[in-house]
Amino acid sequence: MNSLVVPERKGHEDWGQTTIMIYKGAADLKYPGDMEIINAFKAAVRGAGLERRMRGARTLIEAGHSENFSEAEEVLGLMGQGLRAAQRDAVERTNAAIIQERDLVMAGNSLTNAQLRGSQGAPEPVVPSPTEIAKAAEAQYKSIFELAENEMKAAMSLRERR
Repeated sequence: MNSLVVPERKGHEDWGQTTIMIYKGAADLKYPGDMEIINAFKAAVRGAGLERRMRGARTLIEAGHSENFSEAEEVLGLMGQGLRAAQRDAVERTNAAIIQERDLVMAGNSLTNAQLRGSQGAPEPVVPSPTEIAKAAEAQYKSIFELAENEMKAAMSLRERR
């Protein structure tokens, strides 16, 4: 894992992550906010020394000091709080971007994107729905914590093999 606290994009940690498809226009609308949140989260992690603390805990766990699980659990708890806040923000921004893109009237048209994509007289429904967005965000949150738990299990496994 490139980072024990904030996995990098396109690494093996990213392969099994949850993805939900939205229209490109909606993705373009939400992307700048995504980058702000990601960069703020990484800065907060650095500022609090969480990656250093997690690396230290893992090193000590591998060396046989299982009492350092409490340090790792504390770091994961702090991460969880930050991730929950980021998750709520991402869900809100994603849903807002979907509605904004859906209601957009493109140059040269008099109809909204929803009207253009819907059947005659009925605009396309909101896709994906807010419920689907929330479910995908929850699955992503759980995946991130599975990665962290797997790292701690790997540390225990290394320790047990010694």
